[in-house]
Amino acid sequence: MDNKAHEKLNEWLLQSGTSVTELADELIVNRATVYRWLSGDKTPNPIFRAGIEKITNGAVMKDDWLRTVIEVKGKVS
Repeated sequence: MDNKAHEKLNEWLLQSGTSVTELADELIVNRATVYRWLSGDKTPNPIFRAGIEKITNGAVMKDDWLRTVIEVKGKVS
């Protein structure tokens, strides 16, 4: 299976040269919130998942986060 959504977002930030602060500002969230997403501790709500998909031009799809949640719950191997 593809990388988990938080890993894809980390990769996109590195490749694009976008900072956590810039992403947080664009989504209008606190940097700490973005760090929780990046660590995999939290999953963005649907509005932010859609925003991430738009900002990353589809590099991180909103449904990637759903696959990550299912994997964490042990329902997908």
